[in-house]
Parts: sequence; C-alpha cells; structure tokens
Amino acid sequence: SDLFKRAWIVQELVLPSKVFLMCGKSMIDWDHFFEALKICEMELNSTSSLDLDQVKVLHHAGPTYALGLTRQRLKHEAKRYGLLNLLELFAHTQAKILQDKLFALLGIAFDSWKDEFTPDYDSTMEDVVRRYARAFISEGRVMDLLYRAGKKKSYGFCSWIPEWTRENFPQTISTWEATDGLFYAGRRTLSEAKTLTSSVLATRGFSVDVITSTAVIRMGTGNMLSFVDAMADFRRLIQCVSNYPTGETQDEVLLRLPIGNARGPHLESTIDRLRSYRDFANTAEAAETWPKNLADFVFSISLDRDASEYFNLPSETRKI
Repeated sequence: SDLFKRAWIVQELVLPSKVFLMCGKSMIDWDHFFEALKICEMELNSTSSLDLDQVKVLHHAGPTYALGLTRQRLKHEAKRYGLLNLLELFAHTQAKILQDKLFALLGIAFDSWKDEFTPDYDSTMEDVVRRYARAFISEGRVMDLLYRAGKKKSYGFCSWIPEWTRENFPQTISTWEATDGLFYAGRRTLSEAKTLTSSVLATRGFSVDVITSTAVIRMGTGNMLSFVDAMADFRRLIQCVSNYPTGETQDEVLLRLPIGNARGPHLESTIDRLRSYRDFANTAEAAETWPKNLADFVFSISLDRDASEYFNLPSETRKI
C-alpha cells in the first residue's frame, strides 16, 4: 500500500503500543498482520534452496518490512536505530515537502536530540541538509557521510553530503556483513573533521601509498559468464602479489577481494527483495554464508579461461 510509503506514517506506526489496520468494517492488529506477512513469504520459499535467484517475495512488501522490523526492534528489544541508519532504511518514503523526509524520522531515532535536527520549515532545503551534516560531523561521523556520498550520490550543492532525500538511496559496502563485523578501512576510532566553509570539509588522514596503475574489471549483470570474466581479471590484477601486507596469500586475496571479505551474499536490487529476504534468510544457516565450494570454483578459473567455452562443457566435467 502507498500508505506505508508516506514519511509521517513511519513514527505513527512504529511508536504506539497498539496499532490497528482498518479497511471498511474489517480490522486487524498490525503486529498480527506483519507476522502473517512474514509467514506468507516463508511459505513461498518453503521448497526453495534459498539461492538468491530463486527467492520469491511479495511485490511491494518492502516498505511494510522496514516499518515492521523497526517497530519490532523498539517493542521487543527497546532499541532504536540511529538517524543515519533510518535515513537509509526509509529512503523509499515520500513526502510533499521534501524536508519531511528528514523531520519525520526524528521521533524514532536515538540520536536526534541536537538543536541542528529541530524541524524548521522557514529554512531552505539546502540549509536544513547542511545543518544535519554539521551535526553528524560534530559527533565524529564524517566517514559515515563520505562513504555514502560521492559522484551521483550527493547533493548538487555539496559533494560530501549524501542525498538523503532521494527515493533510491544508493547502497554501499556499509550495508554488507563483514566477517569480523562492520567494514573499516582504517582505525576503529572517530575521525576528526570540520567545515571550513559551507561547502568545504577538512579532515585529517594518512598518506598510505601512491596508485601507479589501474585496471579494468569486466563486471557484468550478475550472470555466471560475467563472473568468470571478472574473476580472471582479478587473478591477472594480483598476479604480482606474493604475500599481502597483512599476511594473506595470493589465493586468499583472490577469494576475499571481489566479495569485500563479506560473510555472505548481499542483496541490493530493490527494497522489496532486500527487506523481505533478510528476515527469513536469517533462519537458514546456509543462506548466511557463501557456498562451501566457492573457493574451489574461484581457484579453478585461470587467466586464459574462456568463459563461453567453460560453460559449453558438460556440467560433470566442470571443476567446481
């Protein structure tokens, strides 16, 4: 229902102790409705192997899942999401006044107490967004802004502020499940930063090395042919590496690099697939990790492997 996509519906549904849905003379408790929704999708996949391509979802159920899971977290665990997480989780919401996509989430965030987050309809959208960004920076969250922003992901008036109010909020590696928790490219400490002007951000870092060359990786649309091509490119790229600085062998680097060392497959196609799949996939151990033979398959792809010829071979003769 489009009702569940409205920005102000979020806090109205998440916060109350009891919520009822009414249609004509019919009425149902929201929590019962949400449990029924999850059961329906579990039944749809009861005979599935839970391969990503075989997962069946109820179309347009994503916004309902976002609401239901956020409400469950607050009701059963007494935990709230942070504002940055909520801006991603509810990026699909719609509002006539664009600022409402920011203001409507304040009531359910645990970190929305700063004055910069106070709803203000007299200021322009740009001013509101800049205040939000300054508040996050003052909390040491500058890296959370930077890896969400960038080319085609940020507002036109500032390249380092992610476009929180777009409906198709771009997915980032921050949403993946890393083998050892969250992804970090540096030390697990808060970064220092400050705004020099309204559009200039200054932060402190370290010069690690110099990039001497780049290479093209043939990344396709997710089919197996493009996967074989990409893996051959990765192997060619790292063939000069004998041992990685942190101790991994060349084979270990080859295995971890394309998947970002993630614990298992990541879904980022649509909010329906993302929100609904995660809930019942977490009940199956096989869905949380990569296939056991993934390493054998990756290491079987050589530099001179021709993908089309490889898949023309009988399945029993392929090395997988």
